[in-house]
Amino acid sequence: MKKEIIRGYLLTLSAGLLAALLLAAFLSGQIYTNALKDRMKATLVLLASAAPTEADELPDFVSAMSAQLSAADEPLRIAVLDQDGTVIADSSSSGAQSGDERGDRNEIQEAKQGGFGFDSRRSQTNRTRYMYAAYLSGSYIIRIALPQQSYRIYFQLLPLLFVACFTVGALAAWVLARRTAKRISEPVEELTATATAIAEGDTKRRVPPFEQELGELGTAFNLMTDQLQQKQQETEDKNAQLTGILEGMQDGVAAVDDHSQVLLLTDRAQALLGPVNPRLKRLDTYGANYTKVARLARQAMESGQASQETLHLSYPQPRILDVYTGPIRQQEEPGAILVIKDVTRLKQLENLRQEFMANVTHELKTPLTSIRGYLELLKSSQRDEETRQQFYEIIDIEADRLMHLITDMLELSEIENRPALDRQEAVEGCNLAEVSREVMAQLQPIADEHQVTLHLDLPDPSLRAPAAHRRMRQLLTNLMSNAILYNKPGGAVWVTAGHARDHFFLRVRDNGIGIPEEHQARIFERFYRVYKERSRALGGTGLGLSIVKHIAQLYGGSVQLESRPDEGSVFTVYLPLPLPQTPVA
Repeated sequence: MKKEIIRGYLLTLSAGLLAALLLAAFLSGQIYTNALKDRMKATLVLLASAAPTEADELPDFVSAMSAQLSAADEPLRIAVLDQDGTVIADSSSSGAQSGDERGDRNEIQEAKQGGFGFDSRRSQTNRTRYMYAAYLSGSYIIRIALPQQSYRIYFQLLPLLFVACFTVGALAAWVLARRTAKRISEPVEELTATATAIAEGDTKRRVPPFEQELGELGTAFNLMTDQLQQKQQETEDKNAQLTGILEGMQDGVAAVDDHSQVLLLTDRAQALLGPVNPRLKRLDTYGANYTKVARLARQAMESGQASQETLHLSYPQPRILDVYTGPIRQQEEPGAILVIKDVTRLKQLENLRQEFMANVTHELKTPLTSIRGYLELLKSSQRDEETRQQFYEIIDIEADRLMHLITDMLELSEIENRPALDRQEAVEGCNLAEVSREVMAQLQPIADEHQVTLHLDLPDPSLRAPAAHRRMRQLLTNLMSNAILYNKPGGAVWVTAGHARDHFFLRVRDNGIGIPEEHQARIFERFYRVYKERSRALGGTGLGLSIVKHIAQLYGGSVQLESRPDEGSVFTVYLPLPLPQTPVA
């Protein structure tokens, strides 16, 4: 821009300077000519006043006056003519001779009409250019002639003078043009740089104050930038709010355009589908899981209808996802939005519910079928007393088994549905030594029957467990009964407890048959049995360890298992200790 301003400024000033110089040359020529004419008029009047009246005196007069009035480099020719234009006397020897006719000359014709006449031409005798002036004085016409030597020199020097003046004027114009261009271009360049910075995201950039119209433009530009920054801030706030809402959702959200370019991909969506490469922009280039999702998005855009589909993924971990896909209805850039919901837990719970119902039905049906069968046998015919007693014992065992099953199921339901009551009862905790003595007294006959020795190791008799008395008794009873029933003759069970940092722990260890590793992950599931025939023969319900896990979770704790086949098992329950209460001042 600066170059264009300087170029235009120079062209404009050069054209004006050229026109001024040409006009000055023309005017100076006119001034020179007029000054010369005035000088020649004065000379003619002087000669007319001093001219003799006798014709024979005129040659000497013109010669004397020519010599007197001529300069060294500018000789003055003087001639006297009669009114017909016939030369009477001439001071120049090379000029017109006496008797020559000069009546047709312009200056002679003008002198006859107006008193003075002028003309500029080359002399026919010596080819020198002269300025001629004639004056009608009485019966004579006095004519003088000056060579235009100085005039010619002036016009010869005029081009040099013209070039010098033009050069000086051009230089001055260039300097002025640079200053003007700088004054004009710097605000424009500042405006351009500020606009570029704002376009690149620097909305805090502003232009400094300028003068005159550019100042008004700068003020308007800054006002526009303020409004733009405000709108951008409002947009960013809304986007941040929307992003916060989307990121806070449990479901993942993704959006793509017609070319599978990612418009939105929340962190939750990445957690469900797998990590992505930020350098890639297309959804179908992120991996196999994203390719499946991109296919659903493409189908929604092509059909224009929303759909829902379940995906079973194995990476980054096994998951079941419900993907809702809907088209984004806009004319310019069609796209699709996807809402990804993790239903793995729901499916697992559904499977557990179905499995639980199947297990409950099976567990209830088995003793009821046995009871009903023996009752039918008792009714069918007369039995001897011994046989009848055997049937009554079997019915009693099955009824007792059914009662244990129902009792355990009710206990589980109470633990799950009344946690607040149990936590309230656990505020003061319970004495573990007292609970342990009750449980050991209850299980000692069973331990003697299976030839298992019970050991209680409590270094601190006053140790308190952060749980309700009856829940801790249930927990310990289930762990110790399992350790007894799944032990070997001559085996032993060890019970110990204590504090570990900010947790209470209860550990039950046995040296029994142990649990194979492939069953350890499911050992706390309801109705799950490792040794099914042995469990039923011993009267187990398959709910004992599930009750232990739920009691531990009721108080914010957990259960850990360490076991090896034929070496025994170790069950450790961890319960968090209550925080100390700060006394109120």
